[in-house]
Amino acid sequence: MIKGGKGGRSKGYVFVLVFGILTAAIVGIGVHYHGKNQRDFRIEMEGQLRAIAELKVDDLMDYRRERLGNAAIFYKNTVVSALVRSYFEHPEDTDSRDQLRTWLGHFQAADQADAAMYQAKAGGRNDVAYTAPEEEGGAQVPNLDVLEDADVRKR
Repeated sequence: MIKGGKGGRSKGYVFVLVFGILTAAIVGIGVHYHGKNQRDFRIEMEGQLRAIAELKVDDLMDYRRERLGNAAIFYKNTVVSALVRSYFEHPEDTDSRDQLRTWLGHFQAADQADAAMYQAKAGGRNDVAYTAPEEEGGAQVPNLDVLEDADVRKR
């Protein structure tokens, strides 16, 4: 029988030492890889969030531009102002109601909107003229209602 001498013992130490060095190297490489992967992921997410933010800002700017364009149609428009004043003072007046319905209907169609609304505050009242499409004989017909002091009336 051959007995293990110093050579066997030193081979065991060398094996443990090599195993320890390889383990440390693998752990070090894993930590380095994880850190690099985390930085790359963060950069990619920041880029995506930046792109989303830019799209949202562009959408808000477009929305504001559209609303300013819509407001330009009605701002200081004496014809519409007279119609609205007449309609709010005398809601039973069918002539002013039909003319205002036509104005709001054209505005709604041109803007491809689902509804159009005109709001006026006078004499402590908060009156709103609202038009929304209704199906009538297969055609889209604007429906004009007056909402007075949070009293919602459907036609």
